[in-house]
Amino acid sequence: MRYTINKKSLIIACISALYICGNFQANAQQDPYYSQFMFNKLTFNPAYTGNNAPDKICATIVVKKQWVTFNGSPFAQNININSPLGKSPHALGFIIENDILGFEKRLNFNLTYAYKIKLANEQSLSLGAAAGIYQVGLAGDKLKPLSVLLNGPPDPNVPPSEAVGMKTDFAFGGYYTKQNMGSLNDFYVGLSARHITQPTIEYSSGGSTYNAFKVRNHIYIMTGAEKPLANGAVLIPSIMIRTDLTKWQLELNANYLMNNKIWVGGSYRNDSYRGEALILQGGMKLSPDLKAGVAYDFTLNRLGPLRGNSGGSVEVMIQYCMKIKTKDVGYKQYRDTRRQAGWEL
Repeated sequence: MRYTINKKSLIIACISALYICGNFQANAQQDPYYSQFMFNKLTFNPAYTGNNAPDKICATIVVKKQWVTFNGSPFAQNININSPLGKSPHALGFIIENDILGFEKRLNFNLTYAYKIKLANEQSLSLGAAAGIYQVGLAGDKLKPLSVLLNGPPDPNVPPSEAVGMKTDFAFGGYYTKQNMGSLNDFYVGLSARHITQPTIEYSSGGSTYNAFKVRNHIYIMTGAEKPLANGAVLIPSIMIRTDLTKWQLELNANYLMNNKIWVGGSYRNDSYRGEALILQGGMKLSPDLKAGVAYDFTLNRLGPLRGNSGGSVEVMIQYCMKIKTKDVGYKQYRDTRRQAGWEL
């Protein structure tokens, strides 16, 4: 029998193999990356919890399809919600992230907590942590090991059906802000680490266990600020550095905000000394509490010669913030009939 393999199927098969071979341990970064990271900080740093606004609960949804015309290419969906707890220094949030790569699925759910410390001169420092679960699934019945293609016995390292594994997952971080720094406003810098215990997750199917998936520790550094311009517009530069201690990425971004409503901008992403993508992005505030944005990645990496076939990557972001109504009870007045002025508690 003669087999025919098209170019796209071969590329996806090679990408999937990178995540399956070697005891299912990937050497590349495992967390999905988002081009609009400046609107999605909570995903990378739990200390950002409650920092969207001092009196608002904010929900962010991000969907990214990488290499849009490739069948089985990475597809990530992320939703996160966070809010300060009234006027206290405490804040809570949660993150749900679903990442699909070919026959593999990764689901990450975390509850986040942050404690905000107000410092002098309009400065603040938030310390945060996250805890949750990391689940991986593999459609083993859709994989065709070489031994099977050669009419041999099944590969004992490949599950015959859907296999799932799960472990607890933790993250921590710090997030510093300063409202005014010379000619800059809303300066911030954050440092965080995800998957700090580097859990090893065994695939399980039908009571049997198979090779393990090791989740690597990821470290993130982010910084940015706002620069008011003479025409009333605002220039907003942002920088993101991420590494899994094997590879690293640097992303440089700048957005131009007009009339406090519409922004346009772009980024350059470098992947371990090689150009990975050029990104165009833009969006607008549909209302004071609702904003939406879109980004398109032009591939520069080794898929570059095929970028006409890959179709690039598309990302959509929606964020809605709702004001929290808090009731300030203040002081209660009690009157003692023996004292004309009364007294307070």
